[in-house]
Amino acid sequence: MSARPRLEALARAVGILPGWRSGEGRLHVPSDATREALLEAMGFDASSESAAAHAQARFAERTHARLLSPAAVTRRGDPLRLRLHRPTSEASQAALFHVSIADEAGDRREIEGQIEPGTTAIELPPDLGIGDYDVELVVSSGAVRRRGRQRRVVAPPCCAPLADRIGPSRALGLFAQLYELRSRRDWGIGDLGDVARLTRDAAAAGVDFVALSPVHALANREPGASPYSPLSRRFRNPIHLDLEAIPELAACAGARALLSDPALRASRDALRAADWLDRPAVDRLKTSVLRALHGCFRRVCADPGSSRARDYARYRAREGSALDDFATFLALDEALAPTHGPDWRRWPIAYHDARSGAVARFRDAHPETIDFHRYLQFELDRQHAACADAARASGMRIGLVADLALGSSPTGADAWLLPELLAEAASIGAPPDAFNPSGQDWDMRPVDPHRLRAHAFRPWTDLLRSAMRHAGGLRIDHAMSMARLFWIPRGRPPAEGAYVAYPESELLGLLAFESQRAGAIVIGEDLGTVPPGFDRLLESFEILSWQVLYFERDADGFRPASAYSRRALVSANTHDLPPLAGYVRGRDLEIRRAAGLLADDAELATASRERTATCEALAHRLVEEGLLAPGEPLPPPPRLTAIVHAFLARTPAPLVGVSLADLADESEPVNMPGLRADQYPSWRRRLSLLVEDVAAKLSERASPTTGADPPAQTQSPTASPRAETEGRHV
Repeated sequence: MSARPRLEALARAVGILPGWRSGEGRLHVPSDATREALLEAMGFDASSESAAAHAQARFAERTHARLLSPAAVTRRGDPLRLRLHRPTSEASQAALFHVSIADEAGDRREIEGQIEPGTTAIELPPDLGIGDYDVELVVSSGAVRRRGRQRRVVAPPCCAPLADRIGPSRALGLFAQLYELRSRRDWGIGDLGDVARLTRDAAAAGVDFVALSPVHALANREPGASPYSPLSRRFRNPIHLDLEAIPELAACAGARALLSDPALRASRDALRAADWLDRPAVDRLKTSVLRALHGCFRRVCADPGSSRARDYARYRAREGSALDDFATFLALDEALAPTHGPDWRRWPIAYHDARSGAVARFRDAHPETIDFHRYLQFELDRQHAACADAARASGMRIGLVADLALGSSPTGADAWLLPELLAEAASIGAPPDAFNPSGQDWDMRPVDPHRLRAHAFRPWTDLLRSAMRHAGGLRIDHAMSMARLFWIPRGRPPAEGAYVAYPESELLGLLAFESQRAGAIVIGEDLGTVPPGFDRLLESFEILSWQVLYFERDADGFRPASAYSRRALVSANTHDLPPLAGYVRGRDLEIRRAAGLLADDAELATASRERTATCEALAHRLVEEGLLAPGEPLPPPPRLTAIVHAFLARTPAPLVGVSLADLADESEPVNMPGLRADQYPSWRRRLSLLVEDVAAKLSERASPTTGADPPAQTQSPTASPRAETEGRHV
């Protein structure tokens, strides 16, 4: 019980949860100091009991000051009502109303009538179909006339069903970190030409989807830039452009001269041969050619009748001011970072506000630089579309599966452009658990759910539309964030954080709306401490769960194949875990010992014994499944990889994913969560397997998953305990 009841009441009113239970069932209650700090991050003064009471009254007044809430999301089949906020003095009187409803095409329908005393809702037409509507309401009571406006979305009952893509059969997919792809033609990093080749070859081997790591825009000057802490989640990273596929190249003498330059070719070949990505060097090399290509593009666009110019105009119109603002941020970063460092918060104060006069003057003075960054996004969009076309033309039933990161870097464009959405004095992370006894701080600012609602959830819609464009599926990182997020007050340890509730019905309804519109299935990454009932909520929206072999254990060992969910994507591991070859040899433990996370050789020996016991338990499960002979230990790769995925193919899960790292028998992890760049080069390991050789490798290890019917269901679709760790990637 809090010693400050008004503080506790305010915290509950704004969605700070009163407590949570850990994986062991222990109840955790946030302290009053935590509540006060998080309320301050949301803009509420709760420094005293009287201040908290005043803040709660102001919050209630603000909530009910509008005649209508800014947005409402209704699943089709649910009652369609406009809920009204009327002062008590007005609510006791009859009133006349007029409602105008406009759909996205601008077509309107009008309804009017009388509101009886005490009525708090107006019935909308029951035949209002699935769509995104602009609703205007006028209520007249005597001389009082009030107006309200609301974004009303009528959403489908669920996301795009997987069965619409694959029917009753199972689908096999590949997981690829885009930057890790290696080919005979790359520039030291995987590009969209490699993705197109991968999808065509994989489809010929019976693969139905390729799941890519996030393609969000990154700070490429950082060698170990994490794809899960991007500059922007809406825009993409031009380092992945296939230079040879850019239309301007054929007629651009300057770019072709650069490509023929012996020094450039030598640098490119050295980057191609390296086993670890040198992101800044790749970025510098590619950018030199891209600037030349942009010069040629500007000459092409001087003729507004050219098809390329028309396509560019359509792209700019679709993306609107957000594209201009993002390009302006990158141009400012180019100009200011050499002097002020790679963080916009260290720029001169005049440039901190994206709407300031100084920014407007900079934009007017640097039109070509800003257009360069717009051009890169335009070409990225075209090349992503080409990859999606290649997947469809090759017969993939799902195609590309995109990955939406949980948040973005506080030093990036999103934080600069959308400060009104973010709680600057807090970060998001995970509470202490068995895997991370100190908890985790991911150094990303949370979106304030109240500010998101005030913006009618449009930033969420924009994000989903961008992520699903050209994708047959979307993986949502840390899907629990649609229900709650763990906020940590700035400067405090994770143990002093608390969960904050999010409007899950609205966020999930909008997700279903955009999923159906794009025809993209949705996979929710739900590894970690899952809120009560969240599994059932995902199931009701036909969002697939994700089950990982390493985590599917209990006191009796690894769970049998039949115990897996029928509504999940299953895989051996994730990008935050070592590949199979590295797992069985304990490569991740060696890295943790070298970094000091295991204090001495005795701790390493203990951890190694535990890993050996885990591997023995896995071998026992595979023996029980008839995939290993009795008493046989785990075999080394590549046989280990084939047997493990044969086991996953026996589960009832409709989707089975194989990482390219496992296909290549890699030992090095792609990411070691919690380690600094000087302790381990996360996000930089490149594959030893060439894209051109993937098809042969797939044929060599032909999987029984392709086209096979799932076994009969033996349990509830949601009866899969989750792992206790939140499993983050920063």
